[in-house]
Amino acid sequence: MFHHDQKTTTTTTSTAAVPVQSVMHQAAVHEVVKPTQVEEIQPVISRQIEKTEVHQITQPILEKNVLPTQVTDRVLPTQVKPDVVLGTAAPAMAQEQSTRVVENAQHTTVVKPALVQETIRPHVIEEIQ
Repeated sequence: MFHHDQKTTTTTTSTAAVPVQSVMHQAAVHEVVKPTQVEEIQPVISRQIEKTEVHQITQPILEKNVLPTQVTDRVLPTQVKPDVVLGTAAPAMAQEQSTRVVENAQHTTVVKPALVQETIRPHVIEEIQ
């Protein structure tokens, strides 16, 4: 807490012998305390997509080749969207004396867009003709 009540007084004498007084006051301090509480919400969505692929393989009757099933997993990059900020701050009011004002806590909720993590798992079916 700031509290200033000091005054400085100086007396100077000129050639006319008239005393001059100068009074210096300390500057008034206006202090506003704004406590804030920020809550960040960011959901994460995980998806696993099974994709069925049918491959038709034409082979001669005399030859027989059996190829192994190929399974590949792909992870798509995470999608990031800009933040959404809810709530606004009220402007502070100035006063002439030194003051300290503690305002109510400001609650701000930041809702971030969901992170979507997709994993594609292809299921390959080979039809031999």
